[in-house]
Amino acid sequence: MADQQRGLTRGEGGQQRQPAKGSHPLFDLRNEIDTLFDRFFSGSLFGPFGAFAEPQPLQRFGGTMPKVDVSENEREIQIVAELPGLKQEDVELHLENDLLTLRGETSSARDEKDKHYHLTERSYGRFERSFRLPETVDRDKISASFENGLLTVTLPKSERARPQAKRIKIGAGK
Repeated sequence: MADQQRGLTRGEGGQQRQPAKGSHPLFDLRNEIDTLFDRFFSGSLFGPFGAFAEPQPLQRFGGTMPKVDVSENEREIQIVAELPGLKQEDVELHLENDLLTLRGETSSARDEKDKHYHLTERSYGRFERSFRLPETVDRDKISASFENGLLTVTLPKSERARPQAKRIKIGAGK
């Protein structure tokens, strides 16, 4: 009975199951902590970008944080950041040592007079997101473009980091 009052149910084998995500702030925090531990023990914190590509846990609770895709092929790594409603001049990209930082600010265009908001899901304010670059990136050739609210950062790999392949001729035996 006490479990039902707390919103918990019992699954197969009698283990407790949590209510749906978002039903209570403490469950959201627990899910964030569980995710952090899962990533730590699965090794995903140590990939090419590691934990530095992840938003900080407290920023996940209401701050503005651009969503990104990070992809890689033999020649380059590409970061695409979703920045809806921003203009190119509202975005700053900075490289210091091995840390690539994306900064910007979204501003509220609300007219507060005579409006009573029932729901506000859009976030406004300053954001900053950093990525620790792997050694394979040629820092002198990094480029970026901005179009239709998408910032695309191209991080070419250095020649020595690219896979080298060549065909070896097989000669006749002696």
